[in-house]
Amino acid sequence: MNEAIDRAAAFLRGHGYELCLAWTAALMVIYGNQLVKLSKNIAKSWHFLFRVGFFVIVCALGYGLLMVTLASYLSRQLSRLENSWYLTAMLLGFLTLGILAEKKRQI
Repeated sequence: MNEAIDRAAAFLRGHGYELCLAWTAALMVIYGNQLVKLSKNIAKSWHFLFRVGFFVIVCALGYGLLMVTLASYLSRQLSRLENSWYLTAMLLGFLTLGILAEKKRQI
């Protein structure tokens, strides 16, 4: 049994950053509407060109930077776990995202 856990964990560790990036992307999909509403409220009284510029900065730089930074942080933290805990954390992470998506009526 330990050998199967070690193999599965080793495979997932090889894709750890990408899996964490998938987590952050899923979080952006689930909670993206709230972030868009917040940015709309901030810029609603601005001139059209400033609103467009702000939207590009928030979407390209803000979301992108948040996703990459959070994925790197999660990947580093998870890499410290033992194989059995790593595998458990990965599975629970995706299960949690699925539950959150269901609650937000995303699926």
